[in-house]
Amino acid sequence: MVVDFVCDGGEKYLFAVTKNKNIFLYDLEKEDMVSDEFVKVGSTITSVEFVGDLMYLIVGTQDGIIYIYDVLSDEKQLDEMIGKKDYASAYELVAKNPMLRSSLAYAHLEKIWENTLVKAQTLLEKGQKNAASQILKPFMPILSKRMFIQSLLQDFVEFEKFKMLITKKKYPFAYSLANKYPSFKDTKYYKHMENEWKKAFNMAKQLIFE
Repeated sequence: MVVDFVCDGGEKYLFAVTKNKNIFLYDLEKEDMVSDEFVKVGSTITSVEFVGDLMYLIVGTQDGIIYIYDVLSDEKQLDEMIGKKDYASAYELVAKNPMLRSSLAYAHLEKIWENTLVKAQTLLEKGQKNAASQILKPFMPILSKRMFIQSLLQDFVEFEKFKMLITKKKYPFAYSLANKYPSFKDTKYYKHMENEWKKAFNMAKQLIFE
């Protein structure tokens, strides 16, 4: 039986209080329970409030005690994991406490991932698959990242064929390959093809209307 509940500031998560001494955390977007012990206290919880500006969860208990929890209290630990390049543990911590997605440390972590991805893609464009795999290796233990990385590396098996089609200006075939392997659309070769296609289209338009 739910005694009280409150949403976070963005209404992405719900904190629910039942008759036990725990606060449950639900992901409203995924409609999934993140934790059945997000907060645990020594007495029966009667009420809960969330202060979005401070990222504080305020918990009232049956014996009249008020507890104040900083939902970003794990940010220091997250920072330390990032500093050690222990990205697997960092993402695991965020999975346990998704409120950390609002922190500066998490923004830093995601920026590292984005920059690593750009570097890997540049190496793949040059045909340096082993080097790309090496810099992506710290992210491989993370399930969501591993699936993306494996797909990316698999896509680039056909990249030389894609480059050859663009070099020979066989754009319809190159576009077909890019649709099959979407990661190609982030490469400089695809952008070059797009520019060439736009030039040809504009030139044809001028000839029609002259």
